Amino acid sequence: MPTAAEAGYGASELPLSHVVLGDSAPAGVVASLPTVVYLYTDLDEDKVATFEERLFLDERVSVSSRFFNCVRISLDDIVSARVRKQYGGGKKPVLLVLDVGGEELKRFVGWKTTGSRLFSTMGAVLKSHRSRMSLARLLRKEGQFLKKIDEAYWKLEDAKFDLGELAKRKGKSAARQTAKLEAEIAKLEKAYRALVSEEEAFIRQADESVVAPD
Repeated sequence: MPTAAEAGYGASELPLSHVVLGDSAPAGVVASLPTVVYLYTDLDEDKVATFEERLFLDERVSVSSRFFNCVRISLDDIVSARVRKQYGGGKKPVLLVLDVGGEELKRFVGWKTTGSRLFSTMGAVLKSHRSRMSLARLLRKEGQFLKKIDEAYWKLEDAKFDLGELAKRKGKSAARQTAKLEAEIAKLEKAYRALVSEEEAFIRQADESVVAPD
């Protein structure tokens, strides 16, 4: 939790909005982005690990998180029982979605929170933050890129495997085939690198469109 020191009183816990505001914001927080805060407890580590894997390894949530500040806070480290209760403390995980001003927009409490529900909320928040930004459209486009990259990668790997097999042969015929295959591999490598560069540029453009002011 963000804290502030008061003379004679020690550190006191600040409202969660300070995660994105002022000097108490964690390093790396971008003021122009909305925020997802994950409050968790280690009282049941196996259950927590399963929950986090199911939720945060959801591809939709993983890609969407690029356009949010993501902050993880242990409920066990919150000293004040009042503050723990305020943010749904106890043994259940809590996810809060905040706007750029730190105002709470949505709260998910409990082990049944799904990637679908979180993604839906993140998409709606990002749409209101940047009207031209559609997470669903971005995910479709990214999926198309990744499919093409995967296909190009395996074509290249197959060609390299064939080249390795050719290396076991001798003679003029093998030499001609080797030269032809090496030329083909060069083309495949160029095509693969071009796809990777295009995908990186697409994501970079999406990043910039979200962070940059209207």
